Amino acid sequence: MNVYLNEDVAEEYDKYYLTPQGISVDAIEKQIIKQLIQDVPAGTILELGCGTGHWTQFFCENGFQVTATDASEEMLKIARAKNIHKAIFQKADAGSLPFPDNSFSTIVAITMLEFVDDIEAVLNEIDRVLIPGGVLILGCLNINSELGKIKNNDDVFRHARFFSPEEIEKMFLCFGIVKMHSGIYYSPTFELLDGTDKQNEVNPAFIGVIVHKNKNMEISVEISYYALQGDYNTPVEEFLGTISKNKEITVESGIMSTLISGEYSKVMELLSQSIKPLMEKYPSVFTLKIANACKTCKK
Repeated sequence: MNVYLNEDVAEEYDKYYLTPQGISVDAIEKQIIKQLIQDVPAGTILELGCGTGHWTQFFCENGFQVTATDASEEMLKIARAKNIHKAIFQKADAGSLPFPDNSFSTIVAITMLEFVDDIEAVLNEIDRVLIPGGVLILGCLNINSELGKIKNNDDVFRHARFFSPEEIEKMFLCFGIVKMHSGIYYSPTFELLDGTDKQNEVNPAFIGVIVHKNKNMEISVEISYYALQGDYNTPVEEFLGTISKNKEITVESGIMSTLISGEYSKVMELLSQSIKPLMEKYPSVFTLKIANACKTCKK
């Protein structure tokens, strides 16, 4: 359940950052995220779970133009009232985003995944709209921290799912190399220990994460098809006709073989879809040479 859909919770969200501890926590969290974005080119970013625009304003102040989304209209009302320069607010479900494939080079989500119902759907959407080579910035809450230990006693956090560093790495390793920076070291009595000699006696509550999404691997496949029957040309022409229909794949036919070039998953999917029906229909032999030194690759 997204507790931030509740009007009362939405109105209380920003008030924490006005308290003495909230001001200190905010400064530490922002320093962590600032370290992560220091080498990210300024431009348009997609913010998921923008809430009241607290982090939206931070990203705008650091040179970004922000398309900020949230599922809570109550939170968005507060965010829009702040009139944050270089920010566009839009109601959207992170599990079903209204954006085309590969439409953002940077996506940020600060303590948002903790409150979604379907994490897998959100991860799939992030993967879909984030370009290959793009950057994902996250702020996550650590289940191993003192805050994580008592989260079920809190009216808001009891609805949340906190993560361990190991879970975070496992969740995003499919995107690329996961790097983390942490802070907010609460003592058991919830004093801030950051910068003190007691900091390392507890686990941090806030984990900043940066992942550079893997670029699509392009491959070339040299394939020869031998139909083991009298009418050799018919199955070969059928095969060439099938693979040539895919406009995302480059097909170059030769006398003895055909060269198929393109993004790895699309080439392999095309081959799977094309070869099986022919082998079921005709006695066949396929020989393939696969290389990731594709001539269509752009360095």
